[in-house]
Amino acid sequence: MSARWPPARRAPQAKRAVNADAQGVFQAPRDRSVSLTEWISYPSTAPLSPLIVSAKALELSASEALASSAASLQQLADRLSSALSDPRDYPGLVDELAPFFDDRDAPEPRTLFPKTREEFAAYARMVNRLPPLAGTSETEFAELLARVHARLGEGANGFRTSPISMMIRSDAGGDKIAFPHHRHCRPLVARLHRFLADHIATHPGLCATVAYGAIMHAHPFTDGNGRTGRTMFNLVLAAGTGTRHFVPIHLIAALQRGSFIIKLRRALYGGDWGGPQAFFRDAARLSATLQRISSAEQVLAQDADAGLG
Repeated sequence: MSARWPPARRAPQAKRAVNADAQGVFQAPRDRSVSLTEWISYPSTAPLSPLIVSAKALELSASEALASSAASLQQLADRLSSALSDPRDYPGLVDELAPFFDDRDAPEPRTLFPKTREEFAAYARMVNRLPPLAGTSETEFAELLARVHARLGEGANGFRTSPISMMIRSDAGGDKIAFPHHRHCRPLVARLHRFLADHIATHPGLCATVAYGAIMHAHPFTDGNGRTGRTMFNLVLAAGTGTRHFVPIHLIAALQRGSFIIKLRRALYGGDWGGPQAFFRDAARLSATLQRISSAEQVLAQDADAGLG
């Protein structure tokens, strides 16, 4: 690869303080057109691997976290920027190539909150009515996915039947992605169902991560795949751990200026699931911390109003 990558017009010099070795790797994240095949490499569940250790940390954070509410998520959004001021606190959220992917200023969390509120509302309506994932058929699982999609306001009643290969518009990094032919959508979702059925009881954290990645790879709907994937991540995590804690993936990922997208694409292109798993691990830890603070402050405020403070 040319030594001139990344282009000099990109981020200011101060934003280039990344590992020099990263500048020549195959994952150069800008200005590509990529066609995804129907094959996606699923992760191994070998015990005590770094991936499984990271997944178990996610499960622990989720199982110990308080149940979410619209109010606790709003409070999280208000505190999120300051909580992410030092990337060393949550290293799994950061990718060294992010400054070369998107040099725009991070958005204000409050501008992103409406989408998170919609995803949480769909999650809250469905989480207590989930069928046991290991006991559903492939058809029932596909119907569940379509119901989640419809709950998010997309109104779909089935998977896409066109175009042949769906191309999304250029993202912040200038990349265009062509997703698999629509005839592969149902087999890809069936394969995800089999993975969840086999591993939800023992590896719910990994299952939640794979659910998100597999949905993004299949892109079974013409629109709203990201929202559906994020909501399914939280529903799968709830099904496997019993948690009622909602991790606001969209809010957290948007403030990392491309880190999450790069990690996800490493999984989709090369089967490297360590990055997305580390992201979800630290996102859950951050979410649990900030929503716990919110709940504690609400209790103190209620006590003060009641004259107990």
